[in-house]
Amino acid sequence: MGPLFSVLAALVALTLAQAGVGASEPRPEALLIGLLLPHVIGAAARRASIAGQTVRARRLERLLAASGWMGYALLVLGANWLGSIRWWTGLALDLDAWPDLGLLLALAPFVLFELSAIQATARVHGGTPLVRQHLRRFHARLLLASCAPIGLFILFSIAVGQSHWLRTEVQYVGLASFAFTVLMVASLGALLPRLLTWSWDTHPFPADARREALDVVAERAGFEPGRLLVWRTGDLMANAAIVGFRERGRAVLFSDHLLSLLNMRELGAVYAHEIGHARCRHVGAFIAWLCALVFLGDTLFREALEGQSIWLQGAVGLGLLGVWYVGFGWLSRRFELEADLFSLEVQGDLAALVSALDRVGGRVRDVASWRHFSPSHRVAFLERSLSDEGFRTSFKGQMSRLRAAGLAAALVGLLLQGLSLSADFPADRTVVHLARGEYAAAQATLPGLAAEDVQELGPLVVAALALPDDTKVAVAEALQVALQARQLDRSWALAQLAELRDVEGVRAMVDALERARDGDGAGALAEAESMGGEWAPRLRAALGAALGAQE
Repeated sequence: MGPLFSVLAALVALTLAQAGVGASEPRPEALLIGLLLPHVIGAAARRASIAGQTVRARRLERLLAASGWMGYALLVLGANWLGSIRWWTGLALDLDAWPDLGLLLALAPFVLFELSAIQATARVHGGTPLVRQHLRRFHARLLLASCAPIGLFILFSIAVGQSHWLRTEVQYVGLASFAFTVLMVASLGALLPRLLTWSWDTHPFPADARREALDVVAERAGFEPGRLLVWRTGDLMANAAIVGFRERGRAVLFSDHLLSLLNMRELGAVYAHEIGHARCRHVGAFIAWLCALVFLGDTLFREALEGQSIWLQGAVGLGLLGVWYVGFGWLSRRFELEADLFSLEVQGDLAALVSALDRVGGRVRDVASWRHFSPSHRVAFLERSLSDEGFRTSFKGQMSRLRAAGLAAALVGLLLQGLSLSADFPADRTVVHLARGEYAAAQATLPGLAAEDVQELGPLVVAALALPDDTKVAVAEALQVALQARQLDRSWALAQLAELRDVEGVRAMVDALERARDGDGAGALAEAESMGGEWAPRLRAALGAALGAQE
């Protein structure tokens, strides 16, 4: 997984922090600790290695590899990094807020921590300055490739947010948000080949005898590549890959170390293996199963877990991530076998494929990984496939059924997602009208809402219709008056309306007023005490007076 796992772990930590999990006291000085942590671990690993403590050194090196995302998790959960950013900038950074530049600022320490870990890792591995430079550059490019899609998503969201009409549609209408997400993922998928070849160090495959042999393999397999590229890793990785969804837009990459390891026959077998992934539609199957998990998981959260404790939601979310992790590895290992079988059927050269596995696998012939069976297992599978046609046919049928099941599960998840979002559509339209200041239109939608939606949105509509005009200034002034009058219910409705109208600094106020309305006066006051900005003293005064009067 490498940087991809680190990125996912960082996003999970950020999501939990946005949901309110973690420390409440901001401690920005922890940023320095996170930067130094990899170097402290790296120094300990070097000392253990010099002392001949091999097991301890390996454990410390694994800890060093994880120190970037672990340091970031400690920063956002244990030192309230988001609280520091909110205090400095006034940005919301809430889980349900529209993405803005604050998210890039929130994620910046993760990139710094990962770069610090890369620097420390290069020092641990030693070697000449040139070797360390290659190591740093290679891992930094892998990190860039993993982070670039997130950065593009945030920047594109910021661009969309410049249109108030479009932003309110996407932010508050579930169906529009779903369509926006699908469009974003499809766009990033289309950009993936260019994105990877830009972030990685690649150049066109030279027009030599090896290229001619590879063209013969592609013709035999009925495959038309878009581009053949050499991936310069500084001889650090032996790998090949085909990236992209459209046939003409796909790029085929061979790492420099792989090319130095394999002879012509072995390289042809590896190329046929990669073509097998494309021809057997493995990427599409992975996407189908991922969509099924995301759609079904999102429907579960919307229909069954909404309003439940953050701990229950977090546990279910981690459980779903665990299902994805186990399922992805299980499916990937079998897809690798299918690609091996495709290579064998196209090239008919078992010896070359086995030799390539031995060269790439090195001395770990009997060691499996998350995504691959061990080389010895793969060789045994191929030998049985050659000698047992029934076994080979049964395996192909199983893989075909797995792909069909993934597509079916994705369609079921899509249907349930659509039904759930469609049920919310009338209430979503009311929210959009309120967010745009179209208060009469919002009132007109109330008769068509479910009773619970009327109970939730009705007070907002009543408060909005009582305003002198439809500007957000009028909302802010009315909220100030309601707080001064100690009218907590009206303040709660106006605070929600102010949040919809993009009045700054009111998100935390909504949470505090909701606690007060639910009878949690102490929690409401604690929430107000942790607030910064101009609204904080007004909220504290209103809560103190109102709750004191109740006593």
